[in-house]
Amino acid sequence: MEHTAIDLFCGAGGLSAGLEMAGFKVLAGNDHFDAAGRTFEQTHPKAKFIPGPIQELSVERLMQVTGLRRGELTVLVGGPPCQAYSVYNHQRGMHDERASLFREYLRIVDGLRPEWIVMENVTGIYSIANGEAVRAIKSELAALGYAVQDAVLRAEDFGVPQERRRVVFIGNRIGAPISHPEPSHGPGRDAPFTTIKDAIGDLPRFSASCAVAQRRWGGMQPRPWAR
Repeated sequence: MEHTAIDLFCGAGGLSAGLEMAGFKVLAGNDHFDAAGRTFEQTHPKAKFIPGPIQELSVERLMQVTGLRRGELTVLVGGPPCQAYSVYNHQRGMHDERASLFREYLRIVDGLRPEWIVMENVTGIYSIANGEAVRAIKSELAALGYAVQDAVLRAEDFGVPQERRRVVFIGNRIGAPISHPEPSHGPGRDAPFTTIKDAIGDLPRFSASCAVAQRRWGGMQPRPWAR
């Protein structure tokens, strides 16, 4: 049985890349950022990129593009913009229109009725407006018939050479058990943390100044100061 996915707020396609590595067929992605969409198109040539704000994306359009009918999609994934929730944004709050974009995700959940949902965001979503966004996400998904669990995952625990925390919501409407992945890297685990050197230490050295010089002089040898 083929497992299918649609990626909302897809950006350049990071979530889609992970889904493809896990064996899913990504059918479509949507984002308002055209430059990211061009990258998505290049890195996910079998998926259809649908440009434009999610507020203008209809369920009917998604079904037309993917050939799916309601209830046939395996998983709908998405990471609504995090700027409104981030603790680094000193004006953050539910007054920011981006803070309510998760409701657009829920609208499409309601229309497509995927078997599974996966949503991710920054940990600041827990504290904004005393947890209002998280309560709304979980209660509205429950009203649609989805059991949901959330957990904070650390990127470094899964082989990424970066300290990054993300809240990941996983849910389904089919009664299947829900679990978040177990960490694979770090002390006492199968593998040590991945360092930057581990990840890209084998790449050839190429300085930024050299790259600038090559662009400026059309491939000519860079000046001595650029080396």
